[in-house]
Amino acid sequence: DAKAAGLQQAGNFVPGSAAHYVDLDRGLATDFLLDRPLAWLYSGTSDTSTVVGVMYYGATDGAPEGFVGPLDVWHQHTGACYRIEADGQIYVPFSPDHDGTRAECARHDGQYIEQTGWMVHAWVVPGWDSPSGVFSHDNPDIVCADGRRTVVDQSVGCVGA
Repeated sequence: DAKAAGLQQAGNFVPGSAAHYVDLDRGLATDFLLDRPLAWLYSGTSDTSTVVGVMYYGATDGAPEGFVGPLDVWHQHTGACYRIEADGQIYVPFSPDHDGTRAECARHDGQYIEQTGWMVHAWVVPGWDSPSGVFSHDNPDIVCADGRRTVVDQSVGCVGA
């Protein structure tokens, strides 16, 4: 469904954060639209993977108002890196949590992002609730198909749940 809707895979499936399929038209959005998240989060990268949550993003100076109440804690990443491939896929050589350097990103021919916009995950799909909370950064129940909770190389990831 994500591919048919024109969303682009951003990086691989990674335990805790799932596979992100991004609506590039929302990349620099400054408005919060409940029905238009930046990314749909999937249980893997196969055509039969299921939605497990969504990610909202705001290219704003401060965290967006977002949801009613104080539970949606928005965050930013520093030292992120990506490269758009010829086929439109978004290659992410290391986790945005890695806090990479400009030189490290250049070794991957990537576009360096000193500081991202504001983002929040929403683990709102029944059966995929995060024990850390609906708006937690990661969902510890999102694991590799073989049960691993970590991967050595984020650019490779693992087969999803």
